[in-house]
Amino acid sequence: MLRVFRPIPTVSLATKRIVGVILTCALISAIVWVIERERLTLSDIRLAPLIILASLASPVGLIFNAWTLTTIAQREGLVMPKLFAIKVTIASTAANFLPIPGGLLTRIGALVYCGMNKTSAVSAITLVSILRLIASAFCTGIGLMSFAYFYLGIGLALTSLLALLILIQLNNSRRTRLTQLLVCQQFSLAGIEAVRMIAALWSVGAASQYAAGFVMSGSGVAGAIIGVAPAGIGIREAAATGLGFLADIEPGVALIAATMSRVVGLVAIMITSIFFLIAGTVPRPEHTQSTTGSPHRPHESSRP
Repeated sequence: MLRVFRPIPTVSLATKRIVGVILTCALISAIVWVIERERLTLSDIRLAPLIILASLASPVGLIFNAWTLTTIAQREGLVMPKLFAIKVTIASTAANFLPIPGGLLTRIGALVYCGMNKTSAVSAITLVSILRLIASAFCTGIGLMSFAYFYLGIGLALTSLLALLILIQLNNSRRTRLTQLLVCQQFSLAGIEAVRMIAALWSVGAASQYAAGFVMSGSGVAGAIIGVAPAGIGIREAAATGLGFLADIEPGVALIAATMSRVVGLVAIMITSIFFLIAGTVPRPEHTQSTTGSPHRPHESSRP
């Protein structure tokens, strides 16, 4: 069952570790080379966009991811405490750096902990992953329409919407309102990723950063799909560089912007995580009666 989430099932953990180290070294080397070639200094970096990136996009994305978990639980007639969902999201973010699909397994484990059976948890996380892919492809398509790839952009956007309609129709019998809420959440997360890229491009003085940010926002999903490196290290930056080329952004600038988006975002999430992790104890999630009438396992009676 867990092998479903291995993007490349034949890749061993040892291979992933080696590839992760190689890609990390390659990424660092490329960044150093770009800095030397462009003669970049700290004075060339604009602080205002970085403040926006650190204080807005990353924490808001963390909260939206946690909100997604609570919505998934609600679709199964369960209640997941908000603070518990935030802590699970923090843990899954850290687990993404493991040479296994740690983020996915952490979220699935949290849903099972709340009372959802494993099959339903895997199906729900798969649904959300597909929705995020569709949302990212749509944002990339919208961005491409502002450049020389107008027809490619409109084709990608329309294909994404068609795939979305088909997916909604297939899940029409499963609590339509909550499914629609999941759609809105994933499109919001794709928009937040675009804002992060726009801020990163703005900080390095890139031209046409608004549309380019939407184009490059698809790099995050690319890093997740090509799972040969922990947290998509190197893959995400390479995808951002390639998408940035389509958006008339110089490869070196796109690489620096994508790296800044990752680093500043991680620092912001770490700071936000410290706040939530010390925010007190989290009550054990409550099991509730499903709206379909099928009971979930109740907890034992609480002890004083």
